Amino acid sequence: MIERRIYTILNAGIQWFQEDPRRLVRFFREEHGLTESEAEAIRTYFTRDPDAGQAGGPPTVIHSYPRQVGPFPCYAIVLSGDNAQGKFMGDDAGTALSYEGADDYEEPVRDLDGNEAQGLVHYVKYNFEIHCYVQHIPDVCLWYYHLLRFLIFRAVGSFHEAGYGNVEFGGRDLIPDARYMPENIWIRVLSLGMEADEVAYEAKGMGARMGGAFVADGVTSEGITKGITPSTS
Repeated sequence: MIERRIYTILNAGIQWFQEDPRRLVRFFREEHGLTESEAEAIRTYFTRDPDAGQAGGPPTVIHSYPRQVGPFPCYAIVLSGDNAQGKFMGDDAGTALSYEGADDYEEPVRDLDGNEAQGLVHYVKYNFEIHCYVQHIPDVCLWYYHLLRFLIFRAVGSFHEAGYGNVEFGGRDLIPDARYMPENIWIRVLSLGMEADEVAYEAKGMGARMGGAFVADGVTSEGITKGITPSTS
């Protein structure tokens, strides 16, 4: 799952900075032009221990939106939408070998029981948002957003290795919704888009195919319109 890959990339990057927090100082000093004292302030905040009652610490990576109680600061991985092309390529071939550039698929598609199945290849466009939530101190939201960009930008090769291409980025500030968030929350969003092909299959016994044209040719006693005749062909 692409969500798991994003989650792993972020956690691994945060852990890498935790192993040597001076890397954080060098990153903000050398890559973003902050002074030594400013970069040291970021390192101090990053290395605090929330479990010991200290405000701050590294961002926690979560799936979907945080609750009112947090955790803050955090990176929240949110699916803003995915879209599969309506046209299946290779859907008459019996394998996933029929579309251009399919050299990676050297074996026939097999279903979950190991049987050869009709391959259905389509392209999916994923759109994720990674929300950077910080409480009380707006500067920290700025710091952690630029850290987030660094962690994701350096992972483009990892996305490509996993078969995800056309990786795109964007960013913006987000106004928190007071109905769901506590006071003094700052949010900045990194948008992340990418494309990949997915191979599905038609497996025996997984349900009937819908065949024929719809004709409103009757209404049952329960008031449900008839007219679509399932077939198993």
